[in-house]
Formats: sequence, structure tokens, C-alpha cells
Amino acid sequence: MKRAIPIDLQQIQRKLLAAFERHGSDGRAITLQSLAASVVAHTNAKELRLALKDLIDRGLVRRAGEDPIPGSPIAFRLAAPVMRAGVDKTEDQSN
Repeated sequence: MKRAIPIDLQQIQRKLLAAFERHGSDGRAITLQSLAASVVAHTNAKELRLALKDLIDRGLVRRAGEDPIPGSPIAFRLAAPVMRAGVDKTEDQSN
């Protein structure tokens, strides 16, 4: 039996990564509830979990905290800080 993968899984992943870049590019963690609100209202929880799991498997996102407090919201963060375009070009080359 084939596993059904939503056609718009990549679109959901792009929206998740955009949310991480916008709100967590400095290393801050984002809760699962905030990610769900940032993506799209009509995305169901199963699709969101599948997209997030794929991003984790690819090493782009990781779970925040090793041993969360019971009852606390689950949070995730980017695995590496986002490098903005042109950051490496800001060096003074007048020398």
C-alpha cells in the first residue's frame, strides 16, 4: 500500500521555512501552534506534521530542547542560522 503524500507538501514546507526565517532566524524556537497559525488555516494537522517531519529528516529544522517540561508546548528551530544574501559581501575591500 502506498503512503499518500499531499501534493502541496512542498508548498507547506516552503511556508514553514519562511516562518522560521521570519520569526526564528536568530535561533529562537517557534511553537507548533505558532507554526500552524503561520502556515495556512486550511492545512490539516497531519499535513503539517508530515511536512515538519520531512524538514527534520533533511536536517533543516530540529526540535528545541532536549528534555521538555511535561505539558509545555513543543517547539522547533532552524538547525543552522539563516545567512542573508550579501552578508559575506559586506567586508571592506578598500585595502
